[in-house]
Amino acid sequence: MHCHHDADQSALLFATNVAAIVATGTLVFLGYRVRDAARSPTAGRRRAPPVAPWSAHPSTEPGGDHDYAGTS
Repeated sequence: MHCHHDADQSALLFATNVAAIVATGTLVFLGYRVRDAARSPTAGRRRAPPVAPWSAHPSTEPGGDHDYAGTS
C-alpha cells in the first residue's frame, strides 16, 4: 500500500530536517563561540540594571514639568 510508503517518506523527511537544524545550530554556536562565552565569569550577569523606557523622559514622570498628556 502507498500509505505506509508515504508515512515512511514523511518520517525520513522529518528526521533529516531535525538533523539539519541541529547541525546548523551546532555550527553557528561553535562559530560564535557560545560555549566560551557561557564559561566566562560574567556569563548571565547584566552589565547595567534595566531601565524603564518612561524613566528617561521628564515629561512622563510624576512631578515633571509636563503632565502625562504632554501639555503644560
